[in-house]
Amino acid sequence: MKKLIDIIDTTNEPNILQKMEWGGSRKNAGAKPKYNEETKTIAFRCPLSKVDELNFIVKSKLSEWSVK
Repeated sequence: MKKLIDIIDTTNEPNILQKMEWGGSRKNAGAKPKYNEETKTIAFRCPLSKVDELNFIVKSKLSEWSVK
């Protein structure tokens, strides 16, 4: 697979790579926060027989706390 730099013909316009403005940030871009406070990812072990029950409990509690 060729690199982008090899595909673009820069003979007529040598500064074309400087003119390309890909990426960057935009105001209000990205996912909005689900909660009104800082969050933390956690992980813990539980018995296999209780995984479904625990997932249900956690998801229902998180939906109570989420910003509507």
